[in-house]
Amino acid sequence: MAGASDLMSREISRSSVGIGTAIAHHGELIQGVFKDDGGRLHRGLVTLPIAGLRSEATFAKSDDDAILVHPDHKIKASAAARLTLDFLNVTGGGVLTLQSSIPVGHGYGSSTADVVASIRAVAATLKIQLRPSSIGRLAVAAERASDAIAFDDHAVLFAQREGVVIENFGGALPPLLLIGFKAKDGVPVDTL
Repeated sequence: MAGASDLMSREISRSSVGIGTAIAHHGELIQGVFKDDGGRLHRGLVTLPIAGLRSEATFAKSDDDAILVHPDHKIKASAAARLTLDFLNVTGGGVLTLQSSIPVGHGYGSSTADVVASIRAVAATLKIQLRPSSIGRLAVAAERASDAIAFDDHAVLFAQREGVVIENFGGALPPLLLIGFKAKDGVPVDTL
């Protein structure tokens, strides 16, 4: 359940529809095992964000317990919406609609962007702004592993299977020129 440290802001809800967005990524700049300040080891990564590609989620709250998702194959996004409602201790369900410009199956984080956008849309429906750290934990709970796109272009070393920040680099990455390519004639790959 959400505590005061999970929320950036909260207002009284007057609307039952919320919109959330999330950016894509182009993989990781670094990935490996890292020590935290206490000496514990964590698997972690630094995500390379792509602001030009994004997912948008719209959530319309209802009193019915079901979460209906469109397109209906976006089951991770649906799970994220349910986890967010539960985390915020809110009953009911709703209709979750997703649109995305992110190519699926090419390692751009399309499912993570759908999940993060869905979490933000549910919170927006309730006039709540969650902290990126809370969104990151919810994304990991919905997906098993998640890149740090909940932090947008803010650079962090993120434990992708725990949903915690190992180290905060204090701002965005410097501008980079990136050259990418698609192997295997552009055939999508299973990235999990």
